[in-house]
Amino acid sequence: MKTIYKYIILITFIYSGSLAAQLNIKSKYEFSSQRQGGDVLRKTIVSNLKRAENIFNDSIELSLLIIEESLLLAIENDFRKEEGMTYLLLGKFNQKVQNFQLAISNYLKAEIIFSELESHKMLQTIYSRIGDCEKNSENYKHAISFFTKAKYYAQKIGGVKDQVLLSMKLGDVYISIENYDQAKLNYKWAIEYAEINSYLEYHIEALMGLGSLYSKEKEYDKAKQSLIQAQNIATEINSSEFINSTYEALTELYRMQDSTTQVFDVQTAAYAYNVSVGLSDQALLNSTKIASNFTQTNQTDRAIAVLNDNSYLLNNNGALPERKLEYLSVLKEVYSSQGNISKLDETEKEYNSVLNTLLTDEKMRQKSTLKKTKLINYTQNKILLLEKDRELNEKTILLLRKEQELKNQTIQRQQTITIVLVLGIAIVMVLSLFLYKNNKQKQRSNELLRLKSLRNQMNPHFIFNSLNSVNSFIASKDERSANKYLTEFS
Repeated sequence: MKTIYKYIILITFIYSGSLAAQLNIKSKYEFSSQRQGGDVLRKTIVSNLKRAENIFNDSIELSLLIIEESLLLAIENDFRKEEGMTYLLLGKFNQKVQNFQLAISNYLKAEIIFSELESHKMLQTIYSRIGDCEKNSENYKHAISFFTKAKYYAQKIGGVKDQVLLSMKLGDVYISIENYDQAKLNYKWAIEYAEINSYLEYHIEALMGLGSLYSKEKEYDKAKQSLIQAQNIATEINSSEFINSTYEALTELYRMQDSTTQVFDVQTAAYAYNVSVGLSDQALLNSTKIASNFTQTNQTDRAIAVLNDNSYLLNNNGALPERKLEYLSVLKEVYSSQGNISKLDETEKEYNSVLNTLLTDEKMRQKSTLKKTKLINYTQNKILLLEKDRELNEKTILLLRKEQELKNQTIQRQQTITIVLVLGIAIVMVLSLFLYKNNKQKQRSNELLRLKSLRNQMNPHFIFNSLNSVNSFIASKDERSANKYLTEFS
């Protein structure tokens, strides 16, 4: 019986342990499988979004189709991060075609998601882009608000470079609303930290921004100092773009001061630089400005000489149509001043030809932009319908989730009850075995006590009988038998 109980208890424990282990393994396997499948799908969505961004300019229809499908997948699978990334990219597309209000709308949807996820880096990006849209829409107060938020998050994650960039953006906006004190604070902060961290390009931009601010305040010496410093850094890093930007800024500064000589000197230096580095488009622009300067001072012969010397740049592949138009416009002005009708007519025809080309190109660009805008709006409308459909089905989804949770709870409760019952049976069996052993022990003890009691009861009778026997031998004067019995008794 004892052995049977032991085997039953052992089998019960093995069964309950096996059941718990199977449930645990099944749960882990299902979770692992779901996670692996989800990770693959997440990576697919991210990869598709990158592809959509890369092909946007060449194949906008396919790009927007990818966006739509990616958003649908993200919503269906509750991939919040990927859903936010899709809205972020859609906002960027709207921003590219200057559809700023729709861009902001998409960015704000992304903001809600990344706020939930507490992704500070993404929030910084979102607020910076919204600030750009508000600035381009001339909503400067809103732009300042969003740039400030972006700077806060850049500071929170330790992004000094981003803080420098955002300080410059704030400086630009404050100039637009003529809050020069705040603009100055932001530019100076940007200059300080750009210099400390060797962000040379940002250092140049911040110095140029501060130079522009000083020129608006008519502090021309400080403006010149900032622009010259920016040009020196641009020369150190050999950036032709920044070098030409500083030349243009200095030209504008000297024009504000009505300093024709200094304007001429700066443009001449810029022309020499661009010729030396082979930037024909910029060289054509500089020569045109030099000729225009001569025309304004009635030095038409010198203007003609400069324009003729650089006419070869018109047919150079590096010269933009806009530059050619500016060149021909100045040439027309010179011939008109000289009264050279034949040359004026000839230049007018060439000017009109280039202008028509530019207008045609501009119409094509506008048509392309309009097409992109229409396609984006169409996709946007489809997405809005998708969002509305999601809102209508949210209650159904919530009910299904609750139902599933109740089913899971019921299954878990049943499993728990099964384990508890098995363990309860095992405990009852253990207690039964313990009680059985305890009862056996008590029975054995009682038996021994009974025997001992009987033994104790028998001893007085035995002694009494023995003494009577001895007495009987003495009475019959059988001394020999009495002595023998007493010896045996002792």
